This record gives sequence, C-alpha cells and structure tokens, in this order.
Amino acid sequence: MERRMREPLTDLMHEVLERTKVGTMTWEAPDDDTCRVQIGPGHFRLRRSFSAAEGGEGRFPEVAYTLDITDAQGRVLIDVRLTTELSYYGYLEELFERARKSATSSDLFIREMLAALRSNA
Repeated sequence: MERRMREPLTDLMHEVLERTKVGTMTWEAPDDDTCRVQIGPGHFRLRRSFSAAEGGEGRFPEVAYTLDITDAQGRVLIDVRLTTELSYYGYLEELFERARKSATSSDLFIREMLAALRSNA
C-alpha cells in the first residue's frame, strides 16, 4: 500500500493528526497496542506490533504500525502496515503516541499524581 498511498487516505491521516493535536478527537484504547476513533460511519484504528528483525549486528526489535479503516459493520476496508523503512512510519508513530495519550488521559493522570505527591509533602 505504501507504494503510493491514495490521496484521500493521506488527507484523512493528516486531518486526524491535526485534530488529535488540538484535542478534538475522542480516542479509545481498548488495549496497550491499539487506539481507535469513530469518524462518521466508520472507525480509524491504529495498532502497534513488535517483532525481531535482522540487522548488521544481530537481532533487534522492530515496531510496525497498522492503520485499519473499518465500516459501521466492522469490515476492514483499508489495511496499511508500515515498518521503519517506509516513509509514513514516523507519521503513524506520532499519531499513535498522541492518540494513546488522548485515550488514556495520561497527561491529566500525571498532573493528578504530582498534585497528590505535593499535597502529602
């Protein structure tokens, strides 16, 4: 799919990232390696997976990101898997990290922990 990602898909990815950055997307994290958001009649889902890859100095962990676009019935319409050597990898990596922070409200949780620690001092 990377060979030439379809323009509407890249437009959708850019729009989702921009809206995630400003906090207008409501992400869910059903598990540690999946984030999803409902957009209109379907879902935009990012999954992170790990595997061992061979390199010049032996085996090292490789992270891949998969983007699925599903319809209202849950059927996968588009499935794109990106690994480190592909151009959109960094883009999906950033989107996954921002989506995960949004879904878990981790920044708010850290602030609450810090406030609790300071109030006990």
